[in-house]
Amino acid sequence: MVARTLLLWSRNPLQVVYTEQGRPPRSSSCARRFAFAHGTLAGHLLAGEERFTVELAGDGSVWYDIYALSKPACLLARLAYPLARAQQRMFGRQSVEAVQNRMAARKKG
Repeated sequence: MVARTLLLWSRNPLQVVYTEQGRPPRSSSCARRFAFAHGTLAGHLLAGEERFTVELAGDGSVWYDIYALSKPACLLARLAYPLARAQQRMFGRQSVEAVQNRMAARKKG
């Protein structure tokens, strides 16, 4: 992943560590879920993992979840950790908005 923060660009290597697909545990027969997680590799500013889950519930509602664990992986990240956390929160909000916009567009089209 390549990201721009303020005026700086950074390269942050990631690796998909697992995917899940199918029915969630203890769900109705109509429910479906897809999830994947990626973990950081050497050279990433943070050390951690993020999981993204999308679930279509039996009643037709869509649930979206992001779960993240991270800590600074280098001195620069440690010094800028409040900024890194703010960036993570902003990404979470933008990600949820993107899913909501996509679902709204599907309903219209």
